Amino acid sequence: MSIATLSTPRLRGAAKTLLGVESNDKAELIAVLEEAIRRGQITRDQINNAQPLFSSGAPVLPDANHATAAANAAARAEAVALDAVAATNRLRDQVTKVTDAVDAVTKAVIRLDRSAADQGVVETAIQAAVDKALKPVIKAAKANGTEAAVIAATRAPEVKTVQEVFGIALNDLKGKPLTVGVWNDPSAPAIDPSYIWQESILRAMVLSASTGTPVWLGGEKGTGKTQAAMQWAARTGRAFTRINFHKYSSAEEYLGATGLVNGQTQFVPGAFLTAYTHPGAVILLDEPTNADPGELAPLNGALERGAPRVNIGGQVWSRAAGVMVVAADNTLTNGDASGRYAGTRVMNSALADRFGYIVPVTWLPADQERDALVSLTGCHPNLAAQVVRVMTACRAKAASGDIVDAPSIRSAMAWIEAMPSMGVKAAWDISVAARQPSESAVQLEAIFTAQVNTADFERDI
Repeated sequence: MSIATLSTPRLRGAAKTLLGVESNDKAELIAVLEEAIRRGQITRDQINNAQPLFSSGAPVLPDANHATAAANAAARAEAVALDAVAATNRLRDQVTKVTDAVDAVTKAVIRLDRSAADQGVVETAIQAAVDKALKPVIKAAKANGTEAAVIAATRAPEVKTVQEVFGIALNDLKGKPLTVGVWNDPSAPAIDPSYIWQESILRAMVLSASTGTPVWLGGEKGTGKTQAAMQWAARTGRAFTRINFHKYSSAEEYLGATGLVNGQTQFVPGAFLTAYTHPGAVILLDEPTNADPGELAPLNGALERGAPRVNIGGQVWSRAAGVMVVAADNTLTNGDASGRYAGTRVMNSALADRFGYIVPVTWLPADQERDALVSLTGCHPNLAAQVVRVMTACRAKAASGDIVDAPSIRSAMAWIEAMPSMGVKAAWDISVAARQPSESAVQLEAIFTAQVNTADFERDI
């Protein structure tokens, strides 16, 4: 197996312990290690067996003069660490019980008919349930100084209607307003007031939040899949974690691995587990079909509905209340028929089945894209409308196979922003045409000639 499939911490550890080389760049580490293998300095087995090394720490190799002191210090540290681990495990078990209770209360409240329930009664009921569940945890937390952190981690969300949060009136089939929980997490991303929601995406996100079922957003690049997940987190006040997948992604990179931290061996949770145990967090799995399906298999248990508990790194990890998992991908889990997204794979059916809602994400309707361009660039509405007309023609050609790729709203923004200083045609060349493969050049030139009246564009710049 190629060493490129190994995680960055393991490559870092091998380079440091075997060659004395330190680097955080995975490509550089691979190049250095492969050259050492070619020269016969090291073997692949030595690399595979190397201890992972995280950037926050470095291997500690005591010399003979410090062996005794190091051993004594290690013994004392071990005793303290064991006591801390035992206390932490007890507290984790208590917090798990509380978060499960809060999750149950939250889901029950979200399903309430707000037209029949007084908001004050609802909030009182939530607070009473949380206070009751928190009593034994607060007592334990006071003993080790984590009281404030525990209270923050087990807070209940504020329940509001979708219209209150997103400005869009959404009702169920009986005409009752749909509601969402607002977590008010200080680490939530900033709200983008110019982001335009598509109802199909918003309904799926509301459903995913209420059931705990992961949702898969699939569609062309540039259609706003990543922004949908981020802006959902922003509007509902949730922490947001984005995990980008690529050809060499490994489970260790996103879940975590055992390695040396400040000279001590311990399991270090990765981005996924850190967010997975953070109440209300949104976890975005970005382009998961780029990764080897085998490296994604550990997600199967974590993405079960309810409050799954998974054993990773010798510890049991429980999904915190309100945690949402969203995938954003250029496919709908079953491969890329167009051939335009090289490197994507068909998802393992077991993992794909964990995503209960598969939502095709398409381009915004022309009038909505026009409004978005006006909001994002400050251009004249007439200019935005003309640009959307050209983009629509390009996308139709991409759908028919006449050009290779469809320009995104980002390309449209870049074109508009470049026009004042470069002119209409030169701006088109660098922001739209140059992004496309050479085999699309003739068709793109034809589209520009047929769709663009330079004088009309210049009038509205």
